[in-house]
Amino acid sequence: MKIKVGETLKDVSKLVIASSLISSLVTFGSVKFVLQKGYSDNIYNNNKIKITEEEMEELFELLEEESGQENINDERDLVLIAAIDNPNLTDSERNVIFKLIDLIEEMPYINKEAAYANLKNLEILHVSEDKDSTLGQYNYLNNKIYIYEKDPDNDILKHELIHSLFINEETISLPEYFREGVTELLVNEYFSDSPYWENTSYPYEIAMVKILCDMVGSDLILETYTTGDMKLIEEELSKWMGNKETKTYLKCINHMFSQFEDNKAADLDDMSYFLEYSNNYFSKRYPESNEVHNSYEYNKELIILMKNSSGYLDYAYYLTENGYYVKPYFSKELIEKDKKHLQKKFDKKTTISF
Repeated sequence: MKIKVGETLKDVSKLVIASSLISSLVTFGSVKFVLQKGYSDNIYNNNKIKITEEEMEELFELLEEESGQENINDERDLVLIAAIDNPNLTDSERNVIFKLIDLIEEMPYINKEAAYANLKNLEILHVSEDKDSTLGQYNYLNNKIYIYEKDPDNDILKHELIHSLFINEETISLPEYFREGVTELLVNEYFSDSPYWENTSYPYEIAMVKILCDMVGSDLILETYTTGDMKLIEEELSKWMGNKETKTYLKCINHMFSQFEDNKAADLDDMSYFLEYSNNYFSKRYPESNEVHNSYEYNKELIILMKNSSGYLDYAYYLTENGYYVKPYFSKELIEKDKKHLQKKFDKKTTISF
């Protein structure tokens, strides 16, 4: 469901939740509700809800009596109920959470019960203490989001909300470049009006995640992101390139990003191995796929810019010169709507000498 400007929290929640509550109660076989079942025909009238706040409360209470818990299978209703029930949230924060609905609904591996429980108890704290360059942080141990900067557009909150759904004891051990890259790519595809213009704090992490998506498929990337098991990617890559080579490849990527995060240029030996392995992989696995190769070539050239310590300025210049590659990876809406193409023709390659 798309939340429209001007719709109030109560209007949205009542419209969306009422039908599922009714169907759930019928499923559970409530005698009390079945006796009143004819009343449900009059709940809607030209898409306008005809049910009072008191009657909504009765429906919730009845549902809990019959099921023993808030057991609604529709992800959209779960998110809405969680946000509405959470006393720690402002209406503004709830409206941001509502935008998570499509993402949660489309994630095949997410633990939706855990996501519901997290959202129902989540705290969002706006603090002014100095955290160096950190803009926001999610602590999965106490289920709190900390926002350290003014966030008028809720961009930091969106990023940390996605972390709150996926970070746990298993996924916290994922490589940082991978965890942040997938998170920010999800923010772009599910929250942004300009999903391909990656003017973010993690442009290179996103480029690397896109390369991995092109290598092993977006579905496997989501499974890894959700389970925390990097061996899924390693095993798929090893089918084409061998175990030893693949382990070295993934270590090189980790090292490159660790150095870059420390404001250093990526190690040239790591970069050389990354390019050699990646080029060979795409040649072996996708010898006839121009679309996959075009996407890889574009993102590869971005990764090469990490050889400079001024990589973020180089990234902006690269976009100015080459445009941005339009290719969705996760959002079903974007995948259906957009074709793979270049916003500005990418007709040249940068030659790098080592």
